[in-house]
This record gives sequence, structure tokens and C-alpha cells, in this order.
Amino acid sequence: VYGTRGRATPRAGEFREGIIVVKPGADLDAVAARVRELGFEATTRGTAFEAMVREIDGVVRVVKRVAFGFGAVILALAAGLLWSTTSRIVADSRVDIGLFRALGATKGDVRRLFLSEAVLLGMLGTLVGMLIGWGIAFYLSRWSLSEARQSLADAEQMLVLPDSVFQIDVVFCLQLLVAAAGVSILAGLLPANRAANVDPVQALKRE
Repeated sequence: VYGTRGRATPRAGEFREGIIVVKPGADLDAVAARVRELGFEATTRGTAFEAMVREIDGVVRVVKRVAFGFGAVILALAAGLLWSTTSRIVADSRVDIGLFRALGATKGDVRRLFLSEAVLLGMLGTLVGMLIGWGIAFYLSRWSLSEARQSLADAEQMLVLPDSVFQIDVVFCLQLLVAAAGVSILAGLLPANRAANVDPVQALKRE
């Protein structure tokens, strides 16, 4: 308690912290509990490592939130890009659209054609992105565990380390694909409606 009395350094017989060495086979948790009963804080190697793991887990959660934020921005950019791409395809396909309509295709047929193309582009892009993300996450997990094993000298702590921290959340991936399909439909809806409303006579007259 000397730190609370205004002294920066301890006097003789005063200590800020200490190390307790126990015999092999001793119950560390019981010793730590007894130290706490005496009014002191007690930390074992195991609890210190668990605290470090919890701290790392907290950092990972923050990184995940940041990643989701970037993901939302990227999703908005992807939707804009998909809208632009579909609009360009519609503009370049006006003659084909006029020919389809002249052959008996309805507005609904044309709309479904371009919406299907937009969904296909969106889901293919999502699948490619997930594959790249899985590859990066796999190698990052191997690298981080390799670095952790080199920095640990205690065999007990090394046993606590998992063999891998890489895992695939199948439910989340399926939800992501469904969301990608929904965003693709929204992004391609306006260009698809524009394509459906193309006048076949005017389109073929331009040709």
C-alpha cells in the first residue's frame, strides 16, 4: 500500500508484488485462493495465460466490428457497380431486346432475363470473395499460431493453444449468399425495368 501513501519507492519490508514458488504437484488454484483470502491479488501462469487469451479475443471482436463496417461499405460499392454494369448491358442490348419482343417475349420475360443475370453476377462475385477470404484467413491463422508457439516457453501454455483457429461459419456464408442475391435484385431492378420498357419498334428501327 506504499503507493497510496505518496511514496514512490517502498521502504524495507514493503513489497509491491511477490513470487510464490510451490513444490511439484502442488494445487496452484488452492494456493492462489489462500493468497486471495489474505487480501492480496493472486495470478498463476494459467490464469495469466487465460487473461491474455481473453484480451486477444477482445481485440479480435473489435477487428470483426471494423471488418463488418468495411464490409458494409464494400457491399454498397458492389451494389453500385452491379447497377452500373447491368445498365451498361441493357444499353448495349437494346437491339436484342427489340428482337426478343418482336419474337413474342413479354416485358416480364425481359425483366427476368436481366434480373437473373444480375443475380448471377452478384453471387459469383460473392463466392469468389469468400474463397479469397477463406484462403487469407487460413494462412493468417497458421502464421499467428506459429508466432504464438515460438513466443511461449511453458509447455502447459502451449498445450492450451488450439491446433487451428480457422473455421467456416456455414450458416453465415449461406446468409451472405442470400443477402447477395437480394442486393443483386435491388441493384438490377431499375435496369431490368428499363429493359422491359424498351420499344421494340424503335430498337429495331435503329438497327
